[in-house]
Amino acid sequence: MRPEPGSTPIDISGTVGITFNAENPATDYRTGNEFHFEWAVSKHFTEQFSAGIVGYHYSQLTGDSGSGARLGDFKGRVTALGAQIGYNFKVGEQAFATSLKVFQEFDAKNRAEGTGVFATVSVPISITPPAQ
Repeated sequence: MRPEPGSTPIDISGTVGITFNAENPATDYRTGNEFHFEWAVSKHFTEQFSAGIVGYHYSQLTGDSGSGARLGDFKGRVTALGAQIGYNFKVGEQAFATSLKVFQEFDAKNRAEGTGVFATVSVPISITPPAQ
């Protein structure tokens, strides 16, 4: 099946987030605050199947602190690029969306660097309002 006429077979999405970390009182260690940006560009080949490229960037905005921070501020960062495939299907009337993403990390500082594989299954949640 092809996408319906007038639909957009290209999906471009992204998200930006900041994580604020609190102190761990057991270790007197506070990880610095973190910034992350994730993005994806996918082409829908059929109503069910899509494929594209993905990436992310992680950067620690503030340094680690507390007496447990023996290595100093230890600010980390890493960037990654990769590929994604997606498949949508229904079981009865329930829709499901699956994806498989593979990322290769690079430009790492104070973080591990490697290849990440992520599989997801999404199910839309809908709430039907009560009958009046």
